[in-house]
Amino acid sequence: MGHLLLLPERHYLSFGHLDAARSDLVRSALCLLRPLYVATFGQMTILEHGSSSTIPSACITHAHWHVLPIDGARLVDVIARDGLVAVPLPDFTALRQFAAADRPYYYCCYGDSSHVAFDAQRRVRAQYLRSAVGAMLGIPDPEWDWSLVIRKNLLRATMVATQGWRERLAKVPTAPAVRA
Repeated sequence: MGHLLLLPERHYLSFGHLDAARSDLVRSALCLLRPLYVATFGQMTILEHGSSSTIPSACITHAHWHVLPIDGARLVDVIARDGLVAVPLPDFTALRQFAAADRPYYYCCYGDSSHVAFDAQRRVRAQYLRSAVGAMLGIPDPEWDWSLVIRKNLLRATMVATQGWRERLAKVPTAPAVRA
């Protein structure tokens, strides 16, 4: 329960490709979303397979963040165990440098910490972050794959838990770009 997707209405390959105005809008939305999410689900971690124009790293080459109630620090440890180096970032806007270099990345943000990791040798599997989270939560392979196992009960529970958020999130400036 608690798996949300945050995505821009306009097409961007990744959140690293957002311009400054859209990044400010995302920051405003997160300031409203974080306390609601944490109060409802306990903790909040944001994940992204950042796509490039030449090397697809996500199943969907459109910017989308997975928002999950998991321990992000523990996930960074899993990433390190898998042989990837998670480099600290000041915040998500630092992803622009990787988008400018057309470099795919794995992004993990929790609390006040943001990290980016890369797989230069392309040795990790497709859907890497989903499989890493699944392993962390004890979900057996391949049941972490949403296209194979649909958990309608968790979707319904998340929808019930987030009722009323739309009105609160509508307070974000230029709210038509933000949807709960």
